[in-house]
Amino acid sequence: MSSESLPTLSHLRSQMESMKLLLKVNRGLRFFGLGSAKLMEMESQLKGLEQQMTELATYPAMFNQRLSAEGWLAHDSMDFTVLKNAVDAFDAHGKDAAVSLLLDYYGADAVAGRLFFLNGVEEFRPRWRFIEFALQDYKAGRYYSCIPLLIMVMDGAVNDAVGSGLHAEKTDLDAWDCLTTADGSIQNIKSIFQRNRKKTRTEPIYMPFRNGILHGMDLGYDNQIVAAKCWSFLFVVKDWIRAKQTESERQRKLEDERRVPSLKELGAQLRKNASLKQSTADWRPREIAPAFILGLNSGSVPDPASPECVAMAVLSLWAKKNYGHMANHFWRLKDYGGNPAQQVREQYGWRDVSRFTVLSITDVAPAAAEMVVSLHNSKDGGKPFKVRLIREDEDGSPVPAGTPGGTWLLVHILPVEDATPCDEGGRKG
Repeated sequence: MSSESLPTLSHLRSQMESMKLLLKVNRGLRFFGLGSAKLMEMESQLKGLEQQMTELATYPAMFNQRLSAEGWLAHDSMDFTVLKNAVDAFDAHGKDAAVSLLLDYYGADAVAGRLFFLNGVEEFRPRWRFIEFALQDYKAGRYYSCIPLLIMVMDGAVNDAVGSGLHAEKTDLDAWDCLTTADGSIQNIKSIFQRNRKKTRTEPIYMPFRNGILHGMDLGYDNQIVAAKCWSFLFVVKDWIRAKQTESERQRKLEDERRVPSLKELGAQLRKNASLKQSTADWRPREIAPAFILGLNSGSVPDPASPECVAMAVLSLWAKKNYGHMANHFWRLKDYGGNPAQQVREQYGWRDVSRFTVLSITDVAPAAAEMVVSLHNSKDGGKPFKVRLIREDEDGSPVPAGTPGGTWLLVHILPVEDATPCDEGGRKG
């Protein structure tokens, strides 16, 4: 199945046609002095959405046509702007320009910022420490150890997920309504990993030849390009496992969404979108003074509607080892199935926390915030961790801070490496 014919995109096109019908009816009503002026304003937005839809349908296949033979693959969680820019760079300036963008996207700092997405796959959780080892090695340029670790993590996770290894002949890589497997280009990547390498080679290679690397035949594998392609395919595997495990659920949800909405429902959705757009435009980040942080560390109670209130509550629960209540505050955790409390324990139970100190608070986007905290226990004097939060409504849509109907949820808590020490007022030492 091509990316252009994916069921979700077909459904979105159908919704677009319904919006066009609504706007057409509204134009007729306006002719008689009725209808909505607000809906008239939506027409130009609809044209922009149609352009975006065309790009979403065509660019993934264009990416794979140009770059899958080089070991890169378009996948569901890939930033579409990066995907599009890589295609445009390839066409304008050649392969090297596109690869340069991808090496940045799969660079060490960028991967670290997206690592939390891997938490959504249960099969990665027992292997989490090896993923972290691989990231540490990647940051340090130890590609010789990073690459085999990632290959082993992928192999084991796929075997746990579907009962056969990633590279087994019987492993079916197809998945319903999945960009990652559209156009069959995932087979190109699999063939690269599987390629026979029976002769010892010492010259550099730039493809992740799994057999040659793990069997000790390709001795020139340890470089950034091979490592970046392995990180890329780790996220591909993550998307593929999620797609395989959620096929039935996603089919059911799409059937529900295919119910033709009434004109009233379409109008309500358009008004909601306009309100969200205005709230986003009006949003401004707070200026967090050191005195405010010092107050939090001295016992001041944060605003219940603030991200720091949720974060501090979760950290207090962590200190009590109350993983069940911690799980209630995590973003999308229940969507992944399994026991939420067990999932949180697997991710965070490895570190004892006796107390915490807030070092900084940053409003990074209308519906996103970050905190840096120092977690203390009896073994050390405190290590810095970054807490990432997102604000969503009941439908899972982002809601800007300060607007009604939103809840702050934790995305992840990750160690901060090479952080400059701060005092309890958030001042750099």
